[in-house]
Amino acid sequence: AGASVMATLFATRSKLAAVPAMNRALSRMPLRRRAVLFGDSITQGSCSTDNGEAGWGALLAHRLQRKVDILTRGFSGFNTRQAIALLPLVFPETKDEEPLLFATVFFGANDAAGADPKHPNEHQHVPLAEYGVNLKKIVQHIKASGCEHIVVIGPPPVDNSRWPDRSSATAKLYSEEARKAADATGALFVDNELAFTSAGELDGLLNDGLHLTGTGNKVVFSGLMTTLPEACRPDALAFDLPQWRELDPKNLESSLEA
Repeated sequence: AGASVMATLFATRSKLAAVPAMNRALSRMPLRRRAVLFGDSITQGSCSTDNGEAGWGALLAHRLQRKVDILTRGFSGFNTRQAIALLPLVFPETKDEEPLLFATVFFGANDAAGADPKHPNEHQHVPLAEYGVNLKKIVQHIKASGCEHIVVIGPPPVDNSRWPDRSSATAKLYSEEARKAADATGALFVDNELAFTSAGELDGLLNDGLHLTGTGNKVVFSGLMTTLPEACRPDALAFDLPQWRELDPKNLESSLEA
């Protein structure tokens, strides 16, 4: 089996070497636009397919396949204070690359933890006013990096019985603060608090009282797709390259650049 695999690899390499013109054509072309999903654990797990249920990031990548590369930058447990420290790494100032088509900013679940003095969480909690200021700084940095569209996603409700340092009432306050930050910076906003309370019981939306079930992921995905501007919708974006039936086997370079 190993010899067969090696033979296939050598054959493929030989075929590629025979079409240097095609390689040069591809190297000159940015195949797809890019988008970054920036957030905490709800973003980190957004590309999961556990138990056959796709996360909201996976659903987005599927919908935009061959049109936009979705880059997941989720950091479990992080709050907006820590997110600011990550900005130069996640959104570096690069002049050689095409700007991001869009980015999502999805923080708040951890910032809101410990707001109740009876259940403090000093390691994660960020006061409400600072949370709003931090979100504005994050959006402004992403804008300065050249990103065309930014979507702030508000934190969803939480099951207080399973997470005593958190509550849906506090999450709602942070969601409203996220909306204000989005409005102040010209970003778009996804209202998860409203979407989740309208979708039914939290047990069907949250698998552990905080993170999302398959149904919860679909709620986030639906809200995002409704909010994204027309320029970011699948129907408005072209495929990266022509379909295989459109390629001329005798003149690959010309047909790839068509």
